[in-house]
Amino acid sequence: MRCFFVTILILSSLSLGAQTKQVKTRLRTVDNGVYTEKFRVLASDTSCRHGDYQMIYKNRVVEKGAYKKGVRSGEWSFWGLENQLEFVYDYDNQALSKVLPHDGHVYTSRTLPCLFLGSPLIPHLFICRRVFYPVKEHGTSVDCQVVLSLKVNSRGRMTGYELVRESKPAFNKAVLDAAAQIPKSWRWVPARDGGRFIDSDYRITIIFDASN
Repeated sequence: MRCFFVTILILSSLSLGAQTKQVKTRLRTVDNGVYTEKFRVLASDTSCRHGDYQMIYKNRVVEKGAYKKGVRSGEWSFWGLENQLEFVYDYDNQALSKVLPHDGHVYTSRTLPCLFLGSPLIPHLFICRRVFYPVKEHGTSVDCQVVLSLKVNSRGRMTGYELVRESKPAFNKAVLDAAAQIPKSWRWVPARDGGRFIDSDYRITIIFDASN
């Protein structure tokens, strides 16, 4: 009777291993070729990601983690604009594991900024690639900055946006038109103050350079 029980366990394990067997790494470009995704899939369902994942921008990794049957699993690392590791997020526990010091700020588990749940490159490049210099209104003689504030509530949902640093109307409009295209599917980690999640904002600076 004991031998029969062991045999069943072995067969079950082999069956489960066959279901989750991985095939070769897949490559896919996203956002009109801006990023390349490198990942593994199930042999039984090649649309289901399972195993190591990387997102690559200009030959450097900006997101790294793993999928388990199509779901993000374990700790994921995210790099920012200057190839600096920004933070690590634990998808199993739905919580931040680590936030690195940035711009002189040292964060604790009780006081944290609002974060985009992904590489900070993604929202920055999304806006910048959709903003065009208003040549018709201003020729090519104006350099300026516009700062966009994305409003994120204590539940991690984006609820709106506004400009907290404005320029001439045509530049302001260009940024607001780009902000209106932000996907509703984006996820955010809400800011924390004194250990409580709070409403806050996420800021993106857009530089208009007439020489470019």
